[in-house]
Amino acid sequence: MQYLNYLKHIFWLYLISGMALALSIFLLIIMHNYNVYLDDSISAVENISINKSIVKKQIDKMDAWTKYGVEYLKQNISGAYSENLFYKSLDDIKTNLQGASVNLSAFTETADEKSLPVEITAPVTSYKAVVDYIAFLESLTIPDFKINYFRLSKVSPGNVVLNIRGVLKLPLIEVKATDGQ
Repeated sequence: MQYLNYLKHIFWLYLISGMALALSIFLLIIMHNYNVYLDDSISAVENISINKSIVKKQIDKMDAWTKYGVEYLKQNISGAYSENLFYKSLDDIKTNLQGASVNLSAFTETADEKSLPVEITAPVTSYKAVVDYIAFLESLTIPDFKINYFRLSKVSPGNVVLNIRGVLKLPLIEVKATDGQ
């Protein structure tokens, strides 16, 4: 009988110590996971600090280029050199549209923009070439190329010609005189 009482007493002791051990293991696992997450957070903050300086340098560089571009464009769009931008775009068109003939009309100028009507005739061999030509023309930004009309014509069996009529447009910017700058 004493042995049974001893077992009852020791059983509760083992049960309590087992629960304490389980609780300790559970808390150790939680603390380990917390430590891992804390290390990850610290490394992320360090990366942000490092990347912050890199991003700041890139933003400063982009700001400088933007400022330069705005000043350059103000001079070239409003001054005597505005037609050079049209000629550069025409050179780009001739370079990228191989075998194309480009016909021009006279410059027209309104109060807010200068434009140059352009007619392009280019031989094409595939649908991909048509899409590439039109995508290139629509990618022109300064001056902007607005497509008014395009047509595919079959000249002879196997020979297809792309005809595009459009306008190169450049907005006129009024440049204010600055003192000493």
